[in-house]
Amino acid sequence: MKARMTDAGMARLPNDPKRLVASLSGPWTDEADLPPELRTALNEDNIVRNAFESLTPGRRREFIRWVSDAKRPETREKRIIRTVELIRIGRSLTEEMMSKWSKN
Repeated sequence: MKARMTDAGMARLPNDPKRLVASLSGPWTDEADLPPELRTALNEDNIVRNAFESLTPGRRREFIRWVSDAKRPETREKRIIRTVELIRIGRSLTEEMMSKWSKN
């Protein structure tokens, strides 16, 4: 996936976790790109499905892209489970990643 941030912008964030988030931003993802496994998991819980639908388009794309980018089926399943958990508690993927990076 090609980074959308310019070299000058990346240089301003040398060791900042936001740099990785910015570098992973890719092209827009349409709702039609919702992986079938994720759709099934969301439909199993009305509260989670409604919460997902109420997310901003950018937050929905963030979860869709994270699940879709998994190469192994095991990783994809783990990401789907974590996506449902995060949506249930009202936490974005960016918040989750930033909290993990700040602990290191």
